[in-house]
Amino acid sequence: MEMGQSGQYSDVMAFGLWISLRWRHASVREEFTTVLASCINAVVRLG
Repeated sequence: MEMGQSGQYSDVMAFGLWISLRWRHASVREEFTTVLASCINAVVRLG
């Protein structure tokens, strides 16, 4: 159980590192912003 938690934590860290490395590229920022906006719009519509 403890091992699983630390594995999940390292997955989150790896994902955060990947995001921070990719974030330098403007196209990734634009794509992320577009996806985020789509999610917010969907939530607002459902809500």
